[in-house]
Formats: sequence, C-alpha cells, structure tokens
Amino acid sequence: ETIDELLGRLRKAVKETGLENDYTWVIVSDHGFRPISKLFHPNAALNSLGYLNLNIRGELEDWRIWARTSGGSFALTARNPDDTEAIAAATAFFQHLAGDPRFGIEKLYNREDLARLGGFPGAFLAGTMATGFAAGGGRQGSYVTPSSGTKGTHGYTPEAPDMKASLLLSGQAARACGAGQLEGARLLAMAPTLARP
Repeated sequence: ETIDELLGRLRKAVKETGLENDYTWVIVSDHGFRPISKLFHPNAALNSLGYLNLNIRGELEDWRIWARTSGGSFALTARNPDDTEAIAAATAFFQHLAGDPRFGIEKLYNREDLARLGGFPGAFLAGTMATGFAAGGGRQGSYVTPSSGTKGTHGYTPEAPDMKASLLLSGQAARACGAGQLEGARLLAMAPTLARP
C-alpha cells in the first residue's frame, strides 16, 4: 500500500510537469508473496531425531543433518554426504510429516528435483510450505508455532504461480501485446531491454 501511494505521487508529479506522454512506466517485482500465520521448524524436528547437538543455551555445537530455511522453504543437508542411514531416516520422517497438514509441508523435493529447479546445492531433500506456513528457525520445542510479527513471506517453490514476479508497462514506449506474449520474461532481461534505443 505504501509503494502504491508513492507510485501515485510520482505519476502525479510527472503529470504536473506536462511531460506525461514522454514517460514510460515499468514496474517489476522480484517475486510473489504469501500470507503466513504459522511457522514449521525443521531443525526442531531434526533435533528430536538426535541429529543436532545443542549446548545448554540452545546453541548449535555440532550436527549430523541440518535444515537451511528460506522463507517458504527449507532444505536438509547431511554433514557427511555418505551418511546414508541418517539421510534415509530423515527423508522418511519428513515424508511422514508432509502427509499431515498440521505441519504445513506442501511438497517435498529430492536431489533430482532440486537439480532441475536449480535450488539448494548439496541438499538431499527440500520442502516448500503451504499457504499460511513458513519455515522457521527454531531448534527446540514444538515443530509448529504461531508466526509472531511476520505476516507474509516469499521463498516458496518457483513452480507456484503466485510466486511469479509482476511486470506492468504503460506509457510512451509501451506496446500492446497479446495474452501470454511476455510470459516468462526474465528479470535479468529488464535493464538491457529497457536501455535499448
């Protein structure tokens, strides 16, 4: 809402100069966003399996399997990539959790899936969270807690339609195009394309 208000002020200022027809407006986002109310803590789950070694203050001292979190997703990595026992047990446990909607795991991805999507190098398993959930950083206690303070996030699977970036064009240099014509436009192409005379 704040950004919308600021864009309105900019457009009004340009209009007041009388140069409105000389401007092209290009508005892009870098990703979508989802509302959240709960956090799933994958490291709390791993700790309950005995894969984390925490000191008396709850600080991590060592680990066998660790979860990296990124907003709406998490990825499991083994300290020793050849630790097939721990990898198999953690995979089976997270598959079990994913089958219960209380934990909010929408989908799990294996190594091959991650290689195809280009995400979480070195991970053997990753998960994307369902709407309403994000991956939290808790290492002890409940696997799921309320999200205090944070009301929305990103970092979910790039396969989700609501994670796609927005692209709005209007003004002097904008050209009308058919539905889907700019589908899949890449953010990295924006600046060089717009700088072209």
